[in-house]
Amino acid sequence: MNFVAATYDDAKKQPDPEKLAIRVSRAFLGLRIDCAQCHDHFLEPAWKQTHFQALAAFFGQTRHVVTNVTDKGAGEYRFEDRVHGGTHEIAPDVPFLPQLLPPNGTRRERLAAWVTDPRNVYFGRATVNRTWAMMFGRPL
Repeated sequence: MNFVAATYDDAKKQPDPEKLAIRVSRAFLGLRIDCAQCHDHFLEPAWKQTHFQALAAFFGQTRHVVTNVTDKGAGEYRFEDRVHGGTHEIAPDVPFLPQLLPPNGTRRERLAAWVTDPRNVYFGRATVNRTWAMMFGRPL
């Protein structure tokens, strides 16, 4: 089972963009920004609900078929506003260091380039912490 298939939503017949945003932030950035899924993050005031939704929007066109994962799905990511009601469309964006996000490529290619950019310290820290945990049995 791969990263995208694990978030598959049978009702919508596609991967769940919010679950993918949660997995990306935890696995590759070592951050738990999923509190901002429903409200502005109370421990990190810089992370707003709109940041979480914009991160999820990178996966709005992601589709999983038997043989591959593609970004050629129709439509955009729409989130349910649990506070004010209704659904809203939001453009893909990153929660910090927007200058590292390349302008070209598919959404997932752009996000991958942003995550792995050497200037994104969260990726380096998460990678070191994961390696340390594998080597010594517990993370830093």
